Amino acid sequence: MLIEHLTFGDILSVAPAVMAQADNLKNLIQRAQAEVLVREALQELDVWGAGAVFSLTSYTDSRKQRVPLITDWKNVVTQVNKLSAYKKQHSSV
Repeated sequence: MLIEHLTFGDILSVAPAVMAQADNLKNLIQRAQAEVLVREALQELDVWGAGAVFSLTSYTDSRKQRVPLITDWKNVVTQVNKLSAYKKQHSSV
């Protein structure tokens, strides 16, 4: 049947079957909404990661090798934790 020929009577005729699956449909809708939120959180994390700029300082380790260290590490960890918490919060929906 073409959608152009669909009538209200057609919808009413399948209403009992739809109602019988109401809980499954609600579950499916909730999962779909959760997936959208997770996808958005991952995109936000990707955007942040792509644009993240780190302030570096040079450190000499015990073997006299120079190692670049992130000076604002606390801010980086805070931001990643915030985005991760957002992702976890919405992935468990």
